[in-house]
Amino acid sequence: MKPRFLCIVILIFLIISFFSESFISASIIKKDKSFLDSVDIPTWYEGDEWTYTADPVYFSGETGSFSGVIQNFKNKVLGVIEILHDDKEYDVYEIEITGDISGEFSYEALSGDIVGEISGISYIRVSDLAEVKTEISSTGVATILFIDRDYQMGHSSYFFPPLEVYDFPLNVGEQWQISTLSESSGWFILEDLMDENYSESNLLYETVQCIGKETIIVPAGSFESYNINYVTNSLWYSPDVGNMVKSVIDETTENSTYSAVISLESFSRNNQPLNLTEVIDPQEAFIYSLVIISGQAIESETGSPINKGNIFIEIPAIDDGWNTITDELGNYMISIDVPLIFDDTPSINEFGSVGVIVKCNFGSLYGYIVKTLVIIADYPPETPVITGSMEGNIGTSYTYTFTSNDSDGGALSYIVDWGDDSPYELVGPAQAGEPATASHTWTEKGSYIISAKAEDSFGAESSFGNLKVTMPRNKVVNFCLQKFIHINHRLFQIIRNIFLEDLNQLFLVFCDSIFIKLPCFCPRY
Repeated sequence: MKPRFLCIVILIFLIISFFSESFISASIIKKDKSFLDSVDIPTWYEGDEWTYTADPVYFSGETGSFSGVIQNFKNKVLGVIEILHDDKEYDVYEIEITGDISGEFSYEALSGDIVGEISGISYIRVSDLAEVKTEISSTGVATILFIDRDYQMGHSSYFFPPLEVYDFPLNVGEQWQISTLSESSGWFILEDLMDENYSESNLLYETVQCIGKETIIVPAGSFESYNINYVTNSLWYSPDVGNMVKSVIDETTENSTYSAVISLESFSRNNQPLNLTEVIDPQEAFIYSLVIISGQAIESETGSPINKGNIFIEIPAIDDGWNTITDELGNYMISIDVPLIFDDTPSINEFGSVGVIVKCNFGSLYGYIVKTLVIIADYPPETPVITGSMEGNIGTSYTYTFTSNDSDGGALSYIVDWGDDSPYELVGPAQAGEPATASHTWTEKGSYIISAKAEDSFGAESSFGNLKVTMPRNKVVNFCLQKFIHINHRLFQIIRNIFLEDLNQLFLVFCDSIFIKLPCFCPRY
């Protein structure tokens, strides 16, 4: 049996700190974005750091267990570098990992205490904070039966594609899917007792949900945070911190149990030499539609705008970019056609959410910023149902309702053609599934077709629904009825007598009526 329990203990905290992996099957995948309460991706810079404590950390399996703490677990940004991974080049944050681990362990017939240090490097993709690969090691002393023995371990994880757990921008109520192949390998040496290697592959497949916002209190302070929920664990992401502030894992499988509580102890964020802003308008856009990317470049030390700074706008997911320069106020702006992109966190009504990186160079000064462009698949509303009077009088106002459903939800407007010479009328908006009402008056006799189509807030239109109305149908019916009664007054008198005479008398009167009323068709005897 491989002594993987210690490696797993260390990796629990690393994984949760960035991504909270779980090995489960996904269920329903959908995304319901309102943008009423959302937060976009943070931009990390060289020197940014976050320090955590994991207390307690617990693991038990078939061959061993561990119970302890990880302290001073620091993740520090060393800078942005370019790496080649799976034949693709990525701009990544190079994250230095350090920490201290202590606790009690058991492995088969052995048990004792352990004290050690953790170190490593993790590579996090700049455009979406996806983990590309992580290499971690630990050295220290294991005390077994009062004898100190040195231990060493190493572990590497590679993700294909990079593991994108956050699906920015985060929105309360949204769900998304993560799917990646994890390839891991490692080794463990315990002085005079063990010298083992291992490797394995696992498919990570899970549905994740941002279930709400709440205030989280940790040693570093009190932070408004987004609660991101997995089947067996949760983490809380804070925009003010630009990272996770707390994570709780509690997972039990057939052969093992993992649990840990991780809290932010402290953090610090550095300013770049150039302070950049970035606005994507609209942030949600259809394929091949036009979006405008704009912002401003300011020198951080003096607050002065950067004039004629070199701007490079990049979408790494399509390996494409655009160049422009800032004006005298430090402003830049460029328009682009939205590309078709499928990302690694699929959800309904969305093709992809991709990072747009803006970089600025001005002499020795440099800065960058990341925002997210959401590429949406907008499904049209259903054909509207029109209800109201189908006949009426000219010169009278009649009210009609228009109702349609939309899988995207949201508000719908209706474009209505009343079938006469009046202009098209815009009716609504009203929530999908709720009726919108409008009134109309026809001024000339005739039959008309009311036609209406529904349009959602993104411009997707339904097919036309129709309703035929006749004006003035009621007047024509009344005139004909009066004429019929006038001509056949004798017949109506006879019908009235039905209720006054017996059947024999009725028959005689009716025959008499026929002879009187229809002399041309009834020969006399």
